[in-house]
Amino acid sequence: KKKGAKRGKAEAAEPPVPSAFSVLDPTKPAFERQDNAVYQVGGSKLYPDPAAYPEIREYMGWRLKRNQKRLRRLDRAARTVQGAFRGFLAWRLAQRLREERAARYIQRVYRGWRGRLRFLERVRVLWAAQVLQRNYRGHVGRKAFLELRRRHAAAQHLQRVWRGKVARSIVLALIRRRNHAATLLQAVHRGNKARERVMVMRIRRDAAVEIQRVFRGHVGRGRARREEEKYLFSQSQSQGIEFGRQMLLEHRLHAARLQSEIAVLSQTKVQNEEAVEALLQEISEFEEGVATLEKEMHQLSQVETEAAGVLDEEARFELREQKMRLDREFGEMLEKIGERKERLQGLERKLAGLDRSRGEKEEELRALERKLVVLLEEQ
Repeated sequence: KKKGAKRGKAEAAEPPVPSAFSVLDPTKPAFERQDNAVYQVGGSKLYPDPAAYPEIREYMGWRLKRNQKRLRRLDRAARTVQGAFRGFLAWRLAQRLREERAARYIQRVYRGWRGRLRFLERVRVLWAAQVLQRNYRGHVGRKAFLELRRRHAAAQHLQRVWRGKVARSIVLALIRRRNHAATLLQAVHRGNKARERVMVMRIRRDAAVEIQRVFRGHVGRGRARREEEKYLFSQSQSQGIEFGRQMLLEHRLHAARLQSEIAVLSQTKVQNEEAVEALLQEISEFEEGVATLEKEMHQLSQVETEAAGVLDEEARFELREQKMRLDREFGEMLEKIGERKERLQGLERKLAGLDRSRGEKEEELRALERKLVVLLEEQ
């Protein structure tokens, strides 16, 4: 019982073992006591619970920051160690991969060399077998070919003999048939040629008869027409002469009338030409007057511009009067020129009409002259 009581007291006095999370948590006091040799982790009064003592919360905040800084340093150191260890592992892995690649390369080269040796040996064996087979097959083939050629020669000789006999019989029969057919063709051809010759001779005879009949009819009709014309001419000769005289007289009268009309038209044309000349003379005189007026107007304008500040009111009034007079005269001249030009255009149209009428009359007169010549020849 005493031993059990002592063991119970010892167990009660033994501090609780913190977990891994409490050791790695900087907010727990066990974080900074894990490497403390004097004050081990357990129920210590030096590290009271902050929740039980609110007055030391500020102090615990500073400790919390310090513990966080320590945790970061430990974490950085752990990452450095892990990186170095992993780099070493990677280097070992790369070294092993290089060694494996070199081993595979050596194996590949060796296997290739062995394979080439085996291939060359197999090629030599195959070549020797092919040479033997080719020689043997050539010998057998030559023997078979010679035998086959002898058989072909014998068969060809037999076939040639038989074909010669058959061909001779066929040729003889063909010659007989061709001779018979040629005889028939010649007979038919000669008959056709004879019939064609007879038909041509008949057609020529009929054509000659028809041509002779037509020609004789034509000659007879011509002779009858000439006789009829002679009779009609003898009947109408006396009447035609009198009618021709009357037509000559009428044509002469018509020609005289046309000549008189042409003379009248010529006189009218001469008069119109004289009027045109007079109008042109007047227009030229008016144009000279217009040029003179323009020159005077220009002189007045020049005088007015040169003596703009010297002239008095009376002189300026006189200049204006002269300008107005020149303007009126200029307008009258232009009006007269326009009137003369209109009259000139009317005369030109009249002259064109006279020329056209005269040409028509002259053409009609020439036609009458030709008719008179024809009538005179007939008379």
